[in-house]
Amino acid sequence: MRVRGQGNKERLVPISLRGCEWLAFYIGRFRPMFASIGSRRALFLANNGKRYVPGKLSDMASQYVKLAGFDCTGACHLYRHNTATTMLDNGADLRHI
Repeated sequence: MRVRGQGNKERLVPISLRGCEWLAFYIGRFRPMFASIGSRRALFLANNGKRYVPGKLSDMASQYVKLAGFDCTGACHLYRHNTATTMLDNGADLRHI
């Protein structure tokens, strides 16, 4: 899958067949309920139908971490590192992480 990220850099990201099936389900069933003219080509949309602004998902994750009773910051960053560690521990190639 092609992903455009920080600095408008385009990356190729591996995705499983099951992941493709879930994306197709989301695009066909749920994304149209939120889409608006302002959403353009963004895949995941906020409740207002527009693309997420930078940092919004991190803010949301941090709120949920706090609501769960944990006293830590950088929720998305911690999740990213935890995921990478789990992938390494289970034999993933570092170049793919």
